[in-house]
Amino acid sequence: MENTITAIELGSKKLKLVIGYVLNGKVYSVYTLTKPYGPLLPDGRFFDFQKLVDSVISVKELDDQNAKIKTKVSECILCLPSDGLEIFQTKQRTPVISEHGKISPLDIRNLYSLIKNSSSKTSNVLVDIVPETYILDENRTVKGNPIGDIAHTLIMNAKVHLSPDHIYTNYMGVLDRAKIDVKRTVVAPLGAVEYLATLEDIPGNYFLVDIGSDMTSVSLVGKNILYGCQTFAWGGDVITSAIAEKFNVSMEDAEKYKKIYGIDQREMDFRAPICSDNTGTNGTIHYYKEDMNEIICSNLDNFVNKLNENLGLLLEKQNPDLKKLPIVLVGGGAQLKGLVEYLSAKLENSSIKAVVPNTIGARDATFTNCLGMILVASKYMSMNDDSRNRTKDLSRDE
Repeated sequence: MENTITAIELGSKKLKLVIGYVLNGKVYSVYTLTKPYGPLLPDGRFFDFQKLVDSVISVKELDDQNAKIKTKVSECILCLPSDGLEIFQTKQRTPVISEHGKISPLDIRNLYSLIKNSSSKTSNVLVDIVPETYILDENRTVKGNPIGDIAHTLIMNAKVHLSPDHIYTNYMGVLDRAKIDVKRTVVAPLGAVEYLATLEDIPGNYFLVDIGSDMTSVSLVGKNILYGCQTFAWGGDVITSAIAEKFNVSMEDAEKYKKIYGIDQREMDFRAPICSDNTGTNGTIHYYKEDMNEIICSNLDNFVNKLNENLGLLLEKQNPDLKKLPIVLVGGGAQLKGLVEYLSAKLENSSIKAVVPNTIGARDATFTNCLGMILVASKYMSMNDDSRNRTKDLSRDE
């Protein structure tokens, strides 16, 4: 399929793949796929590396008769998790090399090279360069791509993203062993931010809260630009495990009950049990929606405490009024019924909204990051980071 981009995200429990393209600033899905492979360790080190490699190899030859698609996946853009993500601001300047002063892709690559060549050994790996604005001849600012404009000098203001070495090494290692060429890496929150920017009802300034199965990330977004990110160990599986333990059911059944009922505060004349446990010595025990509500809410109280703590870390040296910015929820854990209402009563943010992609063929929260990654690959030139590039001479965003 010509002019399509393949995005792959290795989630904590399943591989996610989206093949799509960008037209007039919108992303369109051609094909989506998820492939479960079991839990990964939460620190980015994989529990069963070979099993993960085998899962990626299994999607290299796609032949889905139901979707009427048959294609080979030889290259992709790869999502990196937000664990340990650092974001810095940088600014570089270069003369325009064309004798006629017309800016070309080579000038942009020169700016990227200046950033990469200013690198030195640090604990983290430079994984992406995201241009914000270009300044032409010191006096004209351009937000979009300046290629074709006339100038003698070109300045790039950009964000650079750095990821812990072990995460970069492990994730790239999987694709390398599977013999799929990684054209660029994109950190998960950037993918989500770029996708949300295409939706009409999302503000430009907000907190992005991505609730996964075992981890949650909190990102500060200003004017649709990713400024910072914090992660903490809490996800939807915390609630699922608590339900399974209390109701004495499998994780699969607990997940099913969680999705069906969520937080249900409705007053009903008919009171039916969610499930029953007859394995004990005291007879059959019935569990009702009140029991479900108690389990979910007690665990969400812990989530709120962790969220507030990480919001505080994210806003160090920032205006304290920013804590009231809207919250945009993404990720599978954000789809819990009643979650928005519960958080709205607990937090002081101006609004809270859970978002599911509206892209035809990918209307599932699990594909948010992949859809945004396709937008990133279409919008920004890749820094082509085949080697491990490490950055210095950068200033942290305040």
